[in-house]
Amino acid sequence: MKKANNNLRKYLVLICLAISVAAIFIFASTLFRRTTNQEFEERIKDKCNESAQVLARSLSKKQETLDSIAYIFGRQHDSDSINLELLDGIERASGFDYVRFVDDQGNDHTADGEVADVSDRDYVKDGLSGNKGITDVLISRVNGERIVGFYTPIYDRNEDICGVMVGFMNEKRVVEAVASDIDGTRIETFILDHNGKIIDYYGNESIDIDNDETIKALLAPNYDEILLALSNNDSYFFICSEDSDYLNGCSYPVEGTDWSIVQLMPRSIPQRTISEIEKNESLILVLFVLSFMIFGSAYLGILKQERNYQAEEEGHNRINALLRSSAGDYVALIVVDLETEQEERFQLDDTPKLGDWSHGNNDYHYCIREYANEYVVDEDYDRFISCTTLPVLKDYLKNHDSYLIEYDVRLHDGIHHFLGKFSIAELQNNQPSLLISICDITNIHEEKRARETEIELIATAASTVYQFIMEENLTTDEATIIHNSGHIKLSTLTKATIAEVNEDGASTIPTAKEREEFFRHFSRENLLKAYENGDTELEYRFRQKDELGNIHWMKSYNIIRENDFGDVICISLTKSIDEDIAREEELSRAKEAADAANKAKSTFLFNMSHDIRTPMNAIIGFANLAIRHKDNNEKLDHYLGNILKSSNNLLDLINNVLDMARIEAGKDSLAFQNVNVDDFIDDIMVTFEEVAREKGIEIRVDLDIRHHNVITDALKVRQIYLNVLSNAVKYTNNGGHINIKLVENDLGDDGLSITTSICDDGVGMSEEFLPHIFDVFERERNTTYSNVIGSGLGMGIVKKMIDLLNGKIEVKSELGAGTEVIFEIKVRPTEDSLANDSDVQDIDYELFKGKRILLTEDNDFNAEIANDLLVEAGFVVERAVDGVEAVKMAKEYQYDVIIMDIQMPNMNGYEAVKIIRTLDEHNAKVPIIAMTANAFRIDRINAKKAGMDGHLSKPLDAALLLLKLQKLLTDNKEAAGS
Repeated sequence: MKKANNNLRKYLVLICLAISVAAIFIFASTLFRRTTNQEFEERIKDKCNESAQVLARSLSKKQETLDSIAYIFGRQHDSDSINLELLDGIERASGFDYVRFVDDQGNDHTADGEVADVSDRDYVKDGLSGNKGITDVLISRVNGERIVGFYTPIYDRNEDICGVMVGFMNEKRVVEAVASDIDGTRIETFILDHNGKIIDYYGNESIDIDNDETIKALLAPNYDEILLALSNNDSYFFICSEDSDYLNGCSYPVEGTDWSIVQLMPRSIPQRTISEIEKNESLILVLFVLSFMIFGSAYLGILKQERNYQAEEEGHNRINALLRSSAGDYVALIVVDLETEQEERFQLDDTPKLGDWSHGNNDYHYCIREYANEYVVDEDYDRFISCTTLPVLKDYLKNHDSYLIEYDVRLHDGIHHFLGKFSIAELQNNQPSLLISICDITNIHEEKRARETEIELIATAASTVYQFIMEENLTTDEATIIHNSGHIKLSTLTKATIAEVNEDGASTIPTAKEREEFFRHFSRENLLKAYENGDTELEYRFRQKDELGNIHWMKSYNIIRENDFGDVICISLTKSIDEDIAREEELSRAKEAADAANKAKSTFLFNMSHDIRTPMNAIIGFANLAIRHKDNNEKLDHYLGNILKSSNNLLDLINNVLDMARIEAGKDSLAFQNVNVDDFIDDIMVTFEEVAREKGIEIRVDLDIRHHNVITDALKVRQIYLNVLSNAVKYTNNGGHINIKLVENDLGDDGLSITTSICDDGVGMSEEFLPHIFDVFERERNTTYSNVIGSGLGMGIVKKMIDLLNGKIEVKSELGAGTEVIFEIKVRPTEDSLANDSDVQDIDYELFKGKRILLTEDNDFNAEIANDLLVEAGFVVERAVDGVEAVKMAKEYQYDVIIMDIQMPNMNGYEAVKIIRTLDEHNAKVPIIAMTANAFRIDRINAKKAGMDGHLSKPLDAALLLLKLQKLLTDNKEAAGS
């Protein structure tokens, strides 16, 4: 009876339990429907938060990579050139779509050598100010892509900002990082800026992202609150309206940018889930009734077995508690009885990543193979199977606490990286068991791989510049060669102690003294001492031999830092600097040449200050004497003659300086014309006739030519002869001799050349000075010592003019025995003969009488000289002081000739002539002569363009002026008569 009552009580308990379970199920179903929306709200919050964090980490990693690239690029940056090879290596290895170097002037340099001005970009200004960050979405000026830029300043070896490093990614790659879905349905994802403008979109709909009304419609009526959150860079969760296709949404800011991620949960996702739940509730109730009947029949059997499992459950709970306390991130924990070789698994989370691979069979050998067959990837399969057999594990664990194995598995959401740990412990009855822990370390493994990849990328980029890269752990005394290439091998080892690597590398150092210095600098003790003293960056130059015995210059950068484990690490970057050394030597030679030139110029200025004062003193002195003795005609003639000679000397000095300045400025050009050689030489000889007679110097001329009419630049050839003959006359003593010989050379198809030899028996030059004869500003003797006036420019001008004419020159000289100058000038023969200055006829003063001249000259002294010359010749002269007055007078009177200065106040000569030519028919044809100190060829061209008929340079040559006037008046008379 007592037993029956006990059974009755058990059935009553069973019925009550069933009713309670049914009530709980109905209540739970209702509660689930009510709370589904809340759960999905939390899921969208979590999903959005996770997306933003993923993007933030991705952007942070990209920025760290760009910082590393900028550091290495700045270490080797040379302001004179851009290392395009390094930039190309960085772009290919960096992970960015494009990498650009923007210099401190705002010029964008690509690895292809293209340059573009991006100084107007905000990120360039921000980067050059020392800031770094991420740009808004930009439109590429190269290919029109939408791109996002990461930028950071570049510091050179002096820690000065020398530019900005920019890494660009296609905007699509950025938005894909935040794309997400739930249960296979896309969540509508937008990237918005702080103004609410759509940057990009990922979802199910076809959205016009350029239409601002699109996002307003989707986010109504929450748009204003969302926009406020965007502008304040805050997160915001919101419930959509009842008639919206979306249940709720979330806005989350992206750190470091003015972007926010906005995600909308489609209403279809929770509705579909709830519908499935409601549809299955009826089926579940039916199954529950059947289950209750089965449960009732089995209940007595369960009670019977309960006592049998109770003791076993206590041991199980003890194992489970022990494993849970040490579980950490493990996916599954397994205990294997080493006697029965049966396993028992403990799942530690509600959503295990692994399914049931035992299929009811708990034999370890079967289970481990089934697990490998179902999950382990092919590449790791054989290694996993061979390492996880019980005999292998037992043998290994005899001498070790645990065995670890890493491998990849293929799950429903992709490849994961697992860590398996095997160890032996006594869990119950003092019997040893095998404990197996399976941990998912995908995130840790990916971070480790990303770090290794980053180091490899940086090393790859650096290897385009550095032939040798080594990492030294100064704490543990370990050296690892990362890169070793090029024609020089700093070490043949790959991993050794620091001393061993230095010993191996020292064999290439050429001398014992240099090897001693090499050991001292690269020793572990020296590097640690430098780090303790705060020296974290060291540079060292040394010489090294290659395999052929050739000597090369090398430069090593040693960067010393402390790693995350507290070890002191030294990164050694070594490259060849043969080209740098060559450039330094070239710059040193250039500096020496510049110093020599400056010294020569200083000497020139010293000489010129004396040489100019000498004729100036003579001019002033004789002028004063002439004033005091103006009634003594004999003395007055003597003084005026000396003034004229000194003036000519001063003019020669000034002309030489101006000639050299024009040549040095590259403004000299060739103007070819017909030249009669005989008349040309006669004209030259007339120039030196008087001074040669005074010094008693005999000048002999010998012409050995067939073509007496040739084409050349007469002006430059004249200057060559005048400079060379001037020196010969100056430095030939009284009673000396000068021989001039011209020889014609037939050059075949190249025409003719004339070789001229001018030989004197004067003072000569020393052998030491002779190599400097053509250096500008150089003289062997200054005026004080030689009592000869000169600038030291004459022979320099001769050399440059002969070079312009494609000629050659040679100077032979011996101190005290004289000098011979030999030069060859190419010419072209011609049958025509144009009149030269030597062909001019006598002046017809009758032509000048009564002719009216308008003299336009602002300088009173120059006007007085010109006025006296012209009046004496018979002209009637009227003066205008500037161009304005000249135009006014030309309107009122008709002049036979106008002489026009160029540089004048109020209105210059060019402008005045242009106006005069438009006044009337007479002034359109009146002869106008430019009379100016601007004596260069370009000035004659400008005068002609302005409408002038001739050009005379100051100081005035009276004969030349009268000849020019005679020709113009004659031509004008003939034109009027015709």
